[in-house]
Amino acid sequence: MTDSNQIPSTMSLPDNKDAEPQDVLSETINKYLAAESEKQKVERLPLLADSEKQKLERSPVLVDSERDAADTAGKSEPDVAEKRHDSEGETINRKSAAESEKQKVERLPVLADSEKQKLERSPVLADSEKDAADTAGKSEPDVAEKRQDCEADEIAMVTAMEPADIGMDAVWEDTDMEAENSQSFNFSEEPVLIAKMSAEFNTVKGNFLKGCKWSPDGLCILTNSEDQTLRLFNIPPQAYGHRISTETDDESADQEREPESVLQIHEGELIYDYCWYPKMDSYLPETCCLASTSRDHPIHLWDAFTGKLRGTYKPINSVDELSTPHSLCFSKNGRRIFCGFNKTIRIFYTDRPGSQCEVVPTKKKSMNGQTGIISCFAMAPELKMYAAGSYSKSVGLYTNDNNNLVCLLEGQSGGVTHLMFSSDMNRLYSGGRKDKEILCWDVRNPGKVLNSALREVSTHQRVYFDIDSNGQYLVSGNQNGTVSVWDTSQPPASSMDDCNSDPVLLSSYNYKTHSDCVNGISLHPHLPVMATASGQRRLENPWRSLAGGSDGDDSDEEMDPVQPSDHSLKLWSLRPRKSVR
Repeated sequence: MTDSNQIPSTMSLPDNKDAEPQDVLSETINKYLAAESEKQKVERLPLLADSEKQKLERSPVLVDSERDAADTAGKSEPDVAEKRHDSEGETINRKSAAESEKQKVERLPVLADSEKQKLERSPVLADSEKDAADTAGKSEPDVAEKRQDCEADEIAMVTAMEPADIGMDAVWEDTDMEAENSQSFNFSEEPVLIAKMSAEFNTVKGNFLKGCKWSPDGLCILTNSEDQTLRLFNIPPQAYGHRISTETDDESADQEREPESVLQIHEGELIYDYCWYPKMDSYLPETCCLASTSRDHPIHLWDAFTGKLRGTYKPINSVDELSTPHSLCFSKNGRRIFCGFNKTIRIFYTDRPGSQCEVVPTKKKSMNGQTGIISCFAMAPELKMYAAGSYSKSVGLYTNDNNNLVCLLEGQSGGVTHLMFSSDMNRLYSGGRKDKEILCWDVRNPGKVLNSALREVSTHQRVYFDIDSNGQYLVSGNQNGTVSVWDTSQPPASSMDDCNSDPVLLSSYNYKTHSDCVNGISLHPHLPVMATASGQRRLENPWRSLAGGSDGDDSDEEMDPVQPSDHSLKLWSLRPRKSVR
């Protein structure tokens, strides 16, 4: 039997007459050892500092015992000791469960070499995670404390995207964090450049960009370029609320250090279209994927963490040959992939790779329908329908359940290249190639054009536009390197050219963003940040000026090869300005 003198003097046995002395002593010793172990863990955690309490409160894996410890910071030790002593046994079990849950939520690797490579390519990789991967192989005591200190910060930054979690010096007045990170675009002032990526695109001559798209969770942005490569860039820290003063030298230094792509996906041929999985969440790697279609290739579903191929969808035509779609779009729930072909829409199910699909003819011999190549899609699940644009200058509205054509909208002067529904689903915007108008269709009264927004587009290539989450502002790039912003809440002006033409919505703001065609534009889903992509194909033919150019539908070259080339991706801050301290 163990001698009671072995028990430290600071511990007393409970008065329990019904229990056996040996059982009581063993139980007490075990509790004491567990309590000492727990105290060591608690001492390593920054639970008692005010600034660290805020971080713990934002952590999605915070347990009740940790909240109690944070809430009691600053109180006298006798007031807290009794409560902590009573809950120590329960806290140990709950902390073990919380640690396990934390690993599931964070999706952090276990420091294996193969997992380190995955982390380096992760679109949500943070600096502290890179440090954790770099220290693989070191002794656990050297790594544990550093990892433990940064885990709560990284969780809070990725989920809540609060600027307080980013280690940058603030030069602007402190404001409410939640209000700063809300998607409140300030278009009344010139946007502030926060990042520029051009070095990777200029390694190959004529490698112009073909649009940019933020991921659904807003943590990375995807680009397409002429070198048949999809590139993934992480969102830079400057986008999270801490703006850099234009009067300091730090801004120029930061802009010189261009962010590098964290993932590159090479296709074998010209990329026709690409799109994100709509349920993409960087916390859930299984949802981080994107689809692309390229000439003479099947549809590819790529892993956005590793860049590996997840699935292949093979559209087979009537003569048993592979057919390549010109456009792609996921349904809102991500279960289906809509693909555009000549007078045909094919629908694949994401969980069924292969050649099995649903074929929807858009034009039948016995009935009227939508002709031409289906070039773009827009989903409206609230209306139980979707829109499909065609190079035949038409827009078709189809039902979601049986894919029947509801109505055909015609009025675009160029082949339709982009479609978007407004947030209230009452308006549908359409834009075309070599077409200066973005038409606003009234969904409640199909066939009626509410107004048209004028932009400069004289090229065959696709020029994107975007709408903010509130549906108030419409933004688009122009061929002269500017970005135009229209306030859709303002009444349009009557057309001065023809009384029968559509009312014109005048642009509210115009900015000079590039020295070349702005073909891509994308508004961040959560932050007041705008991304723009630029470039265009140029054919330096000395006989071009004499021949007068070509009007072929498959060309997207520019008329003036003397203009400077600008192949870059830029990120702009549109936050409300504050006075500098």
